[in-house]
Order: sequence, then structure tokens, then C-alpha cells
Amino acid sequence: GAVSGDINVGGLTGAMAIEFDFDPEDDIAREGSTSAKFQFLTRSVLRDSVNYGNVTARKNCVGGAVGWMDLGLVDRCENYGSVTSTAGGYTGGIAGQSEAVIQNCWVKCNISGLRYLGGIAGSGTDISGCRVFASIDESAPYTGSIAGEAVGTLSLNYFVSDTLGGVDGISYAGKAQAMT
Repeated sequence: GAVSGDINVGGLTGAMAIEFDFDPEDDIAREGSTSAKFQFLTRSVLRDSVNYGNVTARKNCVGGAVGWMDLGLVDRCENYGSVTSTAGGYTGGIAGQSEAVIQNCWVKCNISGLRYLGGIAGSGTDISGCRVFASIDESAPYTGSIAGEAVGTLSLNYFVSDTLGGVDGISYAGKAQAMT
């Protein structure tokens, strides 16, 4: 099937994040203006999942697996459905926008949007061990076979493309590298 929406749309999940504004159980509470010890322990893992459906959104953060990742891990996931943002950006074969770890993922799909397009992530952090065979709209700014933009650690990511480089149009040996 196909998935569509407005923002933070993914083939498997919309967002992997903490939403402080929506707390139906009212279990996130702070008393007083200071705290001697305040701590969160949050785990969010998406593993061994496959998406075959097309994913379409009107705005930002569209991914074959997850729209927006603020935390967590995506490991050994695959996407074969087209990923499209009709009026926005941050579009990726696995994640639209990610500030967390993506590893060992496979992508074979079409990706389109206005800006920040990537085979794994439109904008990503810490991407490793991924493989991409994707048709990506190369006319958009910040476009790459692995990521439109990337920070953190990149390692052992490989892609197939005759014209588009790994991250924002540039390939990096051992990090975001083309293969035949």
C-alpha cells in the first residue's frame, strides 16, 4: 500500500522522537525551577523491517522507513517504494531527516523533492554500511546518492550512480563511495 500525509511521513513510522507537547498520560513532569538530578532513558529501535509502499508528503521529512529521527537506531531496514515530497524537502530512501544512527540499510527506489534528497537520508547523521541503487532528482540542491547533507561518522556506504556523488554531489572513498 501507499502512505501519504503532510509532514514527518515514513513508510514504517512518521517520527522517532520525544514529543513533549503531547503527553496524554502526563508522566513527563518537572517540579521547581532547578533539579539536582534529571535524566531521560529513551530507546527507539527500528530493525529488520521492509517497506514496499510508495511514500508521499506535501512538506518536509519524508522517508521510506521514517520521516524524522531525533533519536534511536535504524538497522537492517530496506525500502523499495518511491519516496516523494511534492512541496518540501528532506526526502530520503530510509529517513527524511535524521539526527541518529542509520546502519546496514538497503535502498532501491525513486526519490524526489525540492531540496535535501538522499538515497539513505535527505539530511543524516552517522550513516554506515548502507547500499543504494536509486533514481534521485539531481536538479535539486543538496542531493546525494547516500545523503543530501551529512554530519557525524560516515563509513562503508556504497551506491550505484553514473552521475551523482555520495553526499551533496561529492563521493568520499570508504565513506560514501560509488561502485559498479
